[in-house]
Amino acid sequence: MVGRICRNLTSVETSGVGLSLFRIAYSLILIGEISQLIYFNKWIFDRLPYLSYAETDPVFLLFGWLILSIMLMFGYHVRIVVVCNYALTLGFFSIFSTFEYHMDFSIVALNFVLIFIPKNDPLSLDRYLIRERLPVITSRGFSLGYNVMLVYLGIAIIYFDSVFHKMGSPMWLSGLGVWLPASIPPATWNDLTPLLDIKPLMYFASYLTLIFEAAALFLLPFRKAHPLLVIVGLGLHFGIVLAFPIPFFGFGVASIYLLLVPDSWYMRIPFFTRFAVPPEIEINKIPKKFAQMSWRLRGAIVFVYATLFLQAISILQSSTGRKFLSLFPASVENEALVMSLKTTKITAPLFGIYPHNVFLDPHFEGYNHVIAIDYVDRRGSLTRLPFIDELGMAGGYNTGRIWAFYTFRSSGPVMDRNQLAQGLSQMTAFWAQKNKVDLSEAKFQISAKRFESPTKWQKGFLRKQLAVPWTAVGVVEWNKGSCNINLQDIESL
Repeated sequence: MVGRICRNLTSVETSGVGLSLFRIAYSLILIGEISQLIYFNKWIFDRLPYLSYAETDPVFLLFGWLILSIMLMFGYHVRIVVVCNYALTLGFFSIFSTFEYHMDFSIVALNFVLIFIPKNDPLSLDRYLIRERLPVITSRGFSLGYNVMLVYLGIAIIYFDSVFHKMGSPMWLSGLGVWLPASIPPATWNDLTPLLDIKPLMYFASYLTLIFEAAALFLLPFRKAHPLLVIVGLGLHFGIVLAFPIPFFGFGVASIYLLLVPDSWYMRIPFFTRFAVPPEIEINKIPKKFAQMSWRLRGAIVFVYATLFLQAISILQSSTGRKFLSLFPASVENEALVMSLKTTKITAPLFGIYPHNVFLDPHFEGYNHVIAIDYVDRRGSLTRLPFIDELGMAGGYNTGRIWAFYTFRSSGPVMDRNQLAQGLSQMTAFWAQKNKVDLSEAKFQISAKRFESPTKWQKGFLRKQLAVPWTAVGVVEWNKGSCNINLQDIESL
């Protein structure tokens, strides 16, 4: 039955507008991610920003990649661009560790499967140039199968893996999966107290997320379920953008949902009908042979099945997967877990297939402090560095992979003085050079707030933590390019 449904989807033709809008929106996300890499390149790639350089400077490649992403956005020479795009993805997003965050793996998977998508979609420059050369061309639709395959790889399979991690999470099972992370000051960038204080809404959002992630994989083959998936999915990910400083992730996943918007909705907009003629959609016309599909669509389908199988192997690393393995003898359990870890080590950098264990209890359990940095000028005036704002929430620099580094690696739930010191030296050096502050003699004050670590829903919790006063806990002093850090024990505040 599943195979019949999938073949049915591939036989349905669309105008291709959904593919076009996804390509444009997703390209904008790539442009944003690459622009962030360019801006922070001295911090991300140098041993010490502007002071101890990396062996190679990747800026030239990054600017080249930026140009390719702009070409992809306009749909110009798409075939060449998507291959180069995937190669550069392997050279950058697949190698991060210190600055890695979960959007990287979605980008790796999507950039690989983009190799299979059809060219000349309605809003592409390639299509326009063909029309200029050949004024009379046959109007040809695009298989809905391409849209569905992209959604499987970019959303559904990831959700399916994620829900196995959440099923073993006390935070999610108790209904705090949305409220608790959005109530930790350094983990959020907006005060959403009016929403956080609506207890039924917070519990509903948490359990809806669990149900939605569990069901998406199975609802996707049914076209009548697509509007529901679009509405709920966009709502969840716009909520992520509102609450957490990972806009490229939130908007990036939202762009994938453009593929599921019914073609008839797009065709109601006159602008789109100027570029795309809606084909005759024959819902019940199923190809007699699998071979009737294009080789690109067949390749995408095969990759989806392979991804689902490999993702199932990585699920063994989740808490739910480990409970399942515990039913077997210890030798079998260990071998299966080792096999899963080895498989993930290969599939993660190549295809973005890895355990999606994000926004779980270990990220927030015991998180009870936030650290801010102020530059002290010669007159004693303080200038807050844009990592943490005056209230204690994420600041302007603190988004995406920088947020992952600052919030969970440099200053995580369990304070590691060495990691914090290394992070402080990198952050102050980077900011100083960007703002033309001479590091031959510069001083930075380190302040901290100690707040409660929530274990259950509380009304007004976030604002109570934001109202906690700052305490000076140390200094970072630069003298002739050498960094000296003097910090109190923040955990003992």
